[in-house]
Amino acid sequence: MKVFLLTDKPNENNIEFYDILGRACELTVAFESYPDENDVWQYSNSGKSFKGMFLQGINFGSNLAVSFGIDRIIDEGDYDIYVTVGCETGAQKSFIREMVIKNKRFIIASEGAFPQVNESRMARRKTAGYLKSASFYLSCGSACDAYFSSYGVDMSSVYRYNYAAFTEKDFLYSNAINEKRKQGLIKRFRLNQNIFLSTMDFNYDQGVDILLETWKYGNIENGSLLLISDARMHKKLAKMVKNMALNDVVMINYQPKELMRELLRISKAFVYPVRYDAWGLPVVEALSCGTPVISSYNVGAVHDLVHNDITGYIQNIHEPISWGERMRELINRDILRENMGSNALESMRLFTIESRVKSYIEVFRKCALMQRR
Repeated sequence: MKVFLLTDKPNENNIEFYDILGRACELTVAFESYPDENDVWQYSNSGKSFKGMFLQGINFGSNLAVSFGIDRIIDEGDYDIYVTVGCETGAQKSFIREMVIKNKRFIIASEGAFPQVNESRMARRKTAGYLKSASFYLSCGSACDAYFSSYGVDMSSVYRYNYAAFTEKDFLYSNAINEKRKQGLIKRFRLNQNIFLSTMDFNYDQGVDILLETWKYGNIENGSLLLISDARMHKKLAKMVKNMALNDVVMINYQPKELMRELLRISKAFVYPVRYDAWGLPVVEALSCGTPVISSYNVGAVHDLVHNDITGYIQNIHEPISWGERMRELINRDILRENMGSNALESMRLFTIESRVKSYIEVFRKCALMQRR
């Protein structure tokens, strides 16, 4: 089964997924743009099971790009299955238009979305036109289902998958952090004992300002807020921290995958007060490490995975004082926190990259069968 998949740019998680998916089909992945050269992780197609290519185009920065060549790829390629990850970018829209013109069936695999509000009638009609052109849909959760439904998509053609961060092997060989290793990490990163971790980029949707506000009201005794973000943003963040007269905020760059997992496992909770995140892979990563999550409502994953008093808490970003109350509760109630961690880890056992691949292949087969008719 020959599969063509269009997506935005490589990152560590999606490359691992495509590599495993490529073992189950003959996969070609077209990336709209190149990865950030300053990332800790760097892309290489060497030794991968799939064929990777980059579209020609012009990158204007700030995730804005114009790509070319989709029509040629569709004309020259002899693929059984065509997939696009969304319908937002120019390349994705060009892809869908070409598929419609050539009367080819295709799949939209969404990696997270919410129903849109305050959208103009014309914009809504255009988006609905693109979405409803697909034959099948892959949805990562209930918020994404609601997004498809709001545009009139036939929900009988929508299939769920688990948008995961780790493999079965990651779970199998995941070792508990012993006290010696924990104290070593605390000393290395100059942390206090009560650690709360967050990963955020410096933009409005991520809401670093809200995170710092919640930490201010938290007033955590012997606590550290470990903020993991792009190192190029640390000067701006440090200025914000200084202006707010905050103590015990530790900023570090993104770390290799296994070290990130260890830092999550020694944290009391993962704190994520964002304004908007269509899915929220950091939430999935935290839960998969057995770390309770305190998150805003504005994250797709929390609607399915975070349950109050069971795997974490969902909070209102406009009530910063309540975030501090939740953090202190996880410090003072050891049994509650341990139960939350166990519940989180158990709930994520099926959230593996392999389970995602299985769901994709099932939908690929359905689409291939329809294509041959």
